[in-house]
Amino acid sequence: MSGTPIHVLLVEDNPGDVALLKILLAEESEGRVVIETASRISEAAKRLNAGGFDVVLLDLTLPDARGTEALDRLQEHVSRVPIIVQTGMDDDDVAVKAMQLGAQDYITKGRSDGRLLMRRIRQAIERTRMARDLAEHRRRLDALLENIPDRVYFKNRAGEFIQVNPSLARLYGFDDPRQVLGKTDADFFSAEHAVQARADEDDVLRTGRPIVGKMEKETFPDGHTTWALTTKMPLKNEAGEIIGTIGVSRDITELKTAEIALRSSEERYVRLLDSVKDYVYSVVLDKGRVVSTQHGAGCLAVTGYSPEEFEKDAMLWHRIIFPEDRDAVVNMVLSAVKDDTPFEVEHRLVRKDGEIRWIRNKHVPRRNASGRIVAYDGLMSDITEKKRADEDLRAAQAQLMQAEKLHSSGQLAAGVAHEVKNPLQVILIGSQFLSDSPLAADPQMRAVIQEMLDAVQRANGVVQDLLDFASPRELGMQPRSLNALLEKAIRFVRHDITKAGIQIVTHLADRLPEVFVDATKIEQVFVNLITNACHAMPHGGKLTVTTRERMMSAAESPRHDSGDRSGIRFRPGEAVVTAEIRDTGTGVPPEKLGRIFEPFFTTKSTGKGTGLGLCVTQKIIDLHRGKISIENHPEGGVIASVTLKAIKQGDNARKERP
Repeated sequence: MSGTPIHVLLVEDNPGDVALLKILLAEESEGRVVIETASRISEAAKRLNAGGFDVVLLDLTLPDARGTEALDRLQEHVSRVPIIVQTGMDDDDVAVKAMQLGAQDYITKGRSDGRLLMRRIRQAIERTRMARDLAEHRRRLDALLENIPDRVYFKNRAGEFIQVNPSLARLYGFDDPRQVLGKTDADFFSAEHAVQARADEDDVLRTGRPIVGKMEKETFPDGHTTWALTTKMPLKNEAGEIIGTIGVSRDITELKTAEIALRSSEERYVRLLDSVKDYVYSVVLDKGRVVSTQHGAGCLAVTGYSPEEFEKDAMLWHRIIFPEDRDAVVNMVLSAVKDDTPFEVEHRLVRKDGEIRWIRNKHVPRRNASGRIVAYDGLMSDITEKKRADEDLRAAQAQLMQAEKLHSSGQLAAGVAHEVKNPLQVILIGSQFLSDSPLAADPQMRAVIQEMLDAVQRANGVVQDLLDFASPRELGMQPRSLNALLEKAIRFVRHDITKAGIQIVTHLADRLPEVFVDATKIEQVFVNLITNACHAMPHGGKLTVTTRERMMSAAESPRHDSGDRSGIRFRPGEAVVTAEIRDTGTGVPPEKLGRIFEPFFTTKSTGKGTGLGLCVTQKIIDLHRGKISIENHPEGGVIASVTLKAIKQGDNARKERP
């Protein structure tokens, strides 16, 4: 026998039986059984209260208790220690009652040798451990089902509920989940929805394949509806046979309602836009060549040019077409004129003031008396707002999904962080205690303790990242020099830069305007970006840090980014300050570049990243109403760019908090 000794409490008042039992166990356990004795129940209770025993061997004939009374009294002092009744009472009724009272086994004295007794002791300990583990798993499952907001159910093959969690019971109007048992979807939903739900479950029962993330419109008998994202899986028994289904359903009614409202708003806007009077135009041809154009009065509002300007300049219509769209529009016109067919095309044009607008251009050919095409008449509609509405709808849908994802991830991150932080603190205190103890005099033990301390510090870093991701602290905004913040961030990581053999070059612009920021948060952003750059150059390289003031161009910011969650846009001509951090590392694989700001996604090797640094960094920049981008540089490496609004001369010191 190997492993930790088994500690046995023998409750027996017969010295001969005690001596015999010790001999039997000593022969079979090779001395790995430690036996302590108690001759009375009261004495045994005190021993058990002190703890330290793996199993109890109990005689039912004792001076202060007889029969199952001894077991009943002893159970009050035992929670996780198995009890084996070993007695001279060869009585089946007593044996059955003992087992009902919680005994793990019942042995009649004189009918088992040392080997059999040792085996039964081990079996009792293992059964108790398994029962304890099973109870713990059940406790966790019950806690999950009790608290999860998602609706969870288990059904038999007939579609009857055999277990539901409180969230599902509340949906059906019950306080007690047991009130749902035995019922089916037909008891709660409209017939149409119940039939469809049953059909889905039959498919799972037949194929064994789950249905994952199906969007369902749930209709109730009173006519009201909800929306849910539902997953249905097969429920199997120990033999692997499908005996029913498991379902998890998440209420997405608010998200779906918002999506429908957005779509309805867009449709109303489009109808309104289509009802606005557009302007007409005519293009006069001579042997297929444009000789003049005539435009209605409405052209001034759409293009910025007057009808007279179009009349004086026959090719003005061509020059105002956005350069990248010209060939397509001209080819469409030539093809339509040649084939004598109307055409419709959407393209961009550049207004007189430089603004880019989207246009829907329709035209039909016009013939003279001999049938020759001499002109074509057209209708010009400004569809810029419709195009933007399309983008807004897509952005809003992506925003709703991202918000739900981040909300769930944030709740999970906060929960995990708070659950982990306290145990980490206990481990840290224990490790620090060991480092000050005589044990630390041993070099090997000192190294182990230091590894433990380092591991706790790394884990604390991960927990702090989780907390920052879940709920960033409120910003304390003040005018600050971006150059000074960058220099301070570089000092923070100077050791890592030097250790990695990295050359750092700074090009910080003189007289750079201040920016309105939370200094600590922006320093965290730059520390994260510089640290990432260092990790990308493990064998050395060059780190270049640049700052500059510039004006936001129209092409760069015609409107806010479709994925921008802040709702703030940079305007063309607005003064901004940009900080760029470029490394000469290996870069980011193109297929992963679009995911680098996702929570828990990392390109670093195991142990070097939590996948939260860039997510927290983007969150901080969003709160500052700025912009961050990370791209592979054409000459190698990565360039990270942070752009913030510059404080103009004369701006008030007090600014609106983001």
